Amino acid sequence: MRCPACGANNRHDAAFCLTCRATIPASDSTQPFVAQQPAQPAWSTAYVDRPIDQTETAWVFAGFWSRFLAWVLDSFFSVCIAIVPAVIVAVMFAQATGVVTAAVVGFLALYIAIIVAYYTIANATGGGWGKRMLGLRIVRARDGGLPGYGTGFLRAVAPYLIGIVPLVGTVMPLLDDLWMLWDADSQTLHDKISGTYVVRR
Repeated sequence: MRCPACGANNRHDAAFCLTCRATIPASDSTQPFVAQQPAQPAWSTAYVDRPIDQTETAWVFAGFWSRFLAWVLDSFFSVCIAIVPAVIVAVMFAQATGVVTAAVVGFLALYIAIIVAYYTIANATGGGWGKRMLGLRIVRARDGGLPGYGTGFLRAVAPYLIGIVPLVGTVMPLLDDLWMLWDADSQTLHDKISGTYVVRR
């Protein structure tokens, strides 16, 4: 509490000034004294205390070769996960039916299901093991959040949907991956279909 007579600082509940002994009005003594803190330069304040201008944040889009290597790694991991149970099911079908075709169908059905499940979960949670190893992340284009399972599934099956386009289905899968080379946001066609970016962490 600042004394109205001499300007000295006193306790906020003081009835008189300890310096000049002047009486401090009761109405003033109810107001606590708050010391003014000197301003600190931005570099000396904690990072969490500094305001962040969200308009200046920008993603760094992943390049073609880093995404290609991540795809190779994810393909290896997904095949390793899918091949063993698919072979087991194929053998069981062959023994149960004695028909090779049934074994092949059983193998392909489970193999494809596991591959799609792997990429759905990977896409939904920001990327498979390959992308994580290379520091890449899949995000929603609209807000940068995790894609979620709906978008993850769409992103997993989009390359197959692109491949069945009539007349151009044979070249579209290649065009899908090469599209990012001239796209402003480094998006492939399946990125555009699912509304995602691949960025560096």
